[in-house]
Amino acid sequence: MTSPFSRVRATATDGRMRNVYWRQDQLQKLHAALVDHGCEIQDVIRQESGNTIAEARVEYLLALSSVKELYSSLDPKKELRDEYNTANDIDIPNGWQPAGLVYVEPTSYTVFYSVLSPLAAAIASGNCVIVKLPDDLRETTKLLRKLLLQALDSDILNVIQTDVPASDLPTGVIRVLQSGSPGQAKPADLISPSTARTIAVVDRTANLDNAAKALVAARFAFRGKSPYAPDIVLVNDFVIERFLAAVTQHWIHIRSQLNPGPDAQKNSQPKPGWDAGLLAELQKYEEPNLICSDSRGTVIELKRRHSSLITRKVSRPLLLVHAVSSLDDAIDLANSNDTLLAAYHFADNPSCKYLGQFINSEVAFANHIPGGILGDPSPSPSLGVGPAAPVGHAVTMNFRYNPSLFTVPRPRYVNCQAQSALIGSTILEQQNHPELAKWEADARSLPIDTKRSTGEMLGFFEQGIVTGASVLFTVIFAGVGIAVYHGTQLWRMR
Repeated sequence: MTSPFSRVRATATDGRMRNVYWRQDQLQKLHAALVDHGCEIQDVIRQESGNTIAEARVEYLLALSSVKELYSSLDPKKELRDEYNTANDIDIPNGWQPAGLVYVEPTSYTVFYSVLSPLAAAIASGNCVIVKLPDDLRETTKLLRKLLLQALDSDILNVIQTDVPASDLPTGVIRVLQSGSPGQAKPADLISPSTARTIAVVDRTANLDNAAKALVAARFAFRGKSPYAPDIVLVNDFVIERFLAAVTQHWIHIRSQLNPGPDAQKNSQPKPGWDAGLLAELQKYEEPNLICSDSRGTVIELKRRHSSLITRKVSRPLLLVHAVSSLDDAIDLANSNDTLLAAYHFADNPSCKYLGQFINSEVAFANHIPGGILGDPSPSPSLGVGPAAPVGHAVTMNFRYNPSLFTVPRPRYVNCQAQSALIGSTILEQQNHPELAKWEADARSLPIDTKRSTGEMLGFFEQGIVTGASVLFTVIFAGVGIAVYHGTQLWRMR
């Protein structure tokens, strides 16, 4: 490994970070630095990003609360008990140890929270951290670098300015790549699928006003840059006009809240959701149905399905709406590309169950969007802030990066299981142990399964066959009955 990382590598090797009190001390210092510079942090975020006061506060509070919750999750007494479990003749099937070293390459979107979320989780689980913060002119990056270097011990943190080749990192390092993988990924890498799409489905059974409110807030908050903002909204064509009317009402209501203020930098001022290139593309395939638009965002209804915008990742304040004829039509369209980052389903509960079962997405939400209410200053879990959750791991609402992601399993067993002892004695002594007969009898029998009702045994296609046969035989019997009736009447008239 190159010399700039020798200090953090040595700390990871000597096991200092396994001491729970050392980890608590580091998180406490980090939390204190965030509290002391809270106003400065929020001002810099707001002025540079162009986000609103409420949005800057949400990002700050999410970062602060994540450090607090991770600090509170550390239990010195429990860790001491776990350390001596083996000495006390107790198995540790869920034993673990820190990976040692974590490399964080953050996204530029909500960079403050995007850095602190994996950083705090890695420290809480006992790792040293290397963070890439480019030496650019961004005030947020400068402030973040200053706070981290002042708050944390230099033995556990290294802040770099350039990319680190994978060959320069030791075996076993966990890379956090929030902008996707630049090359060949390793099994331990935590990669955010930054280009994966997010969709929403609004059925005719949905509460249209609630759906419109949540989707407008999710799409236009944070200047439309969140990876979890809906890229396309698929609406049942029976209710699309009413849905668009509700969207327009909520758009008018929140317009004034989207102003970043007069002190925001010019390059962070809001831009329209569409531009000349986008408008030209729309006109090439269709006449764009522009629902509403100004400098804070745009709502467009896409009439034709072959528009490339339906399958494109959107990173601007642009809400695209497209009509579908049914739930199955929405499912087919949603699954026409790769696995979705997230799916929001607005419908009655049975329909949400159906959509969640058949739409292929990393996570699905029924009739709500976490943290989707624009301007909500509470530090509740929010998908709108930070990078996309790492692919291949369950999305949790408490932390974007769970501390367990930065650990490796190390179970330790003291007691020999009864079956293992039986196998060992049988192989070593080469004799027919009496317990083998009991084991064989038990292994040969399956649990008695409760009989399912006839209706539950019929699948989708089987039910269709039964329905079709019922209709066919009904027609046949009706025809036979009519023929018999008329035949009888003719016979009587003779």
